[in-house]
Amino acid sequence: MFKSKNPMRWNDEEKAEILSPIAAEEDEKESFDLDSKISSGVYIDYDALKAPIIVRILNNIGLALEQNQSDVFSLAELSSLQKQSLYNLLGEGEVSFSLEGIKAKETNFIGLWLIQDIQGDYLEVADFPKVSYQYIQEHTKKDFSMPVSIPSECMNISGLFSEIHEKYKKRFESKNNYILNFSLFPMNEADAKFLSQTLGHIGLKIKSKGYSQTIVRPTSIADIYSLQYQNNKGKIILDTIEIGHMPDAILATESDFKYSAERLREILKVYH
Repeated sequence: MFKSKNPMRWNDEEKAEILSPIAAEEDEKESFDLDSKISSGVYIDYDALKAPIIVRILNNIGLALEQNQSDVFSLAELSSLQKQSLYNLLGEGEVSFSLEGIKAKETNFIGLWLIQDIQGDYLEVADFPKVSYQYIQEHTKKDFSMPVSIPSECMNISGLFSEIHEKYKKRFESKNNYILNFSLFPMNEADAKFLSQTLGHIGLKIKSKGYSQTIVRPTSIADIYSLQYQNNKGKIILDTIEIGHMPDAILATESDFKYSAERLREILKVYH
């Protein structure tokens, strides 16, 4: 039985040996650095960081982290020097994404995000930025229905759709997401193409980098996410769909918040 090499391949990613059909067209052009706002190794003006407004912002961020409480902190009143010094103090984390007019990146303090939009920059304490939840809510269909007809060239897609449909109906009965591993489903190219067309995607690609990289894409169906796990050479080693909540792979947890709060308090002691 033929197994498709790329069961979830997205448009324009076949050359990159991507397994998933839910691949985004923006991969070649995407380069995330918040316009170089966070610059590794750049000098930090510690006198600028002693300004009362920055001390107040950092103290409030620490409090929000300690209490596991989402909150937003405007940086509009900071000078350019203060902002740049603050960006470099907070550092650059592993998770990032971009949307139309919006760029977001987790800082080196897990659960604290630096976000840039058309109105300016701000910091947000959250498991994941609120703007992403809003975007997904506005751009996804709220139900998954079995396809009315399936192309005759497909080999095994009907069984896969049946499982997705069954798990979708029960997606919030457990705190854990249902995970579908494509390596367990023999599929041909017609299966992969039809799966991609049916699930679709909304143009949001979330990257989590570390020793390896995870790419998360919400599909056009609410509560269905495509996840691709790459090794340190960029080769896909695991290709899955998660049905349920926003995947844990990109979320900050309560323990992350507490750890970030402790680190931030230590920094405040040193510099303030």
